[in-house]
Amino acid sequence: MIEVWGSGYNSVYSYSGSQFIEINANMFAALYQNFYVSPGSDITIAFAHRGRAGTDSIQVKIGPVGGPYIVLGDFGSPNTHWEYYTINYTTPISNYLSLRFDPTYTDSGSISVGNFIDAISVNLTSPLITVNNILNNVCFGDSLGLLDISTYSNYNPCQYSINNGVSWQNNGVFDSLIAGNYIINIIDAIGCESDTNLTIIEPILLQGNDTINECDSYTWDGQAYTVSGAYTNTYTNVAGCDSIHTLDLTINYSDTTTDIQQACNSYTWIDGINYTASNNSATFLYQTINGCDSLVTL
Repeated sequence: MIEVWGSGYNSVYSYSGSQFIEINANMFAALYQNFYVSPGSDITIAFAHRGRAGTDSIQVKIGPVGGPYIVLGDFGSPNTHWEYYTINYTTPISNYLSLRFDPTYTDSGSISVGNFIDAISVNLTSPLITVNNILNNVCFGDSLGLLDISTYSNYNPCQYSINNGVSWQNNGVFDSLIAGNYIINIIDAIGCESDTNLTIIEPILLQGNDTINECDSYTWDGQAYTVSGAYTNTYTNVAGCDSIHTLDLTINYSDTTTDIQQACNSYTWIDGINYTASNNSATFLYQTINGCDSLVTL
């Protein structure tokens, strides 16, 4: 028999929530809970304990329903504050167990008066995750990444999902992945969950850029260009990855002009020659400010 106290009753406030219990209401007995668990499971038992009239003590036990029980520990706590305890335990072959809190001493003088308990929890270990393999993308923009994980759980089978997806699968292999961060979610047969964060990486995009100023035409990768513009070519390296090369091309054009002059007796032209007879074949070549040839005919 247990007695439930409201937080603040007789100036005793609960460890958590609005209520706590006294192991015995008016008789000597144990507080217990029976539950099923897979043999060999790792469990964590936690609870808060407090004395009533002074220092009270309990013994925590576990074992098959009806016994025999194993003592997990002896715990004594004052009446001035709550003490919080944690016990880790691996379950034996039996899968139907009883967890017991037995009073062993109270400062009240009666074993049936005292030993407050609150915040009892029994937690099963979440599935343990092993990363078997990560295959990263070889080329920028690929979707060939792979994540391969497995789990250890006392409650098989486990199911797997990626990035909190709505669909689940029975194995931990995820392929055809682009570069990015992924959350792998695992849930075992009794609903315990785990997750792990994994990353698929890729190399940077291979790219290059050339800026060219040329006269009249420019030949790039066997192609002659006569008009200014931005041009791209895609190459494949030894790893089979594409690289993009950009040509920023400016075409300037050569100039051909005729310089018509009339003079009496003689004329000295831009080539420094003094002409004393008519001429329509003399030429002079010079470069303009854009670096291209300009041919002038007299």
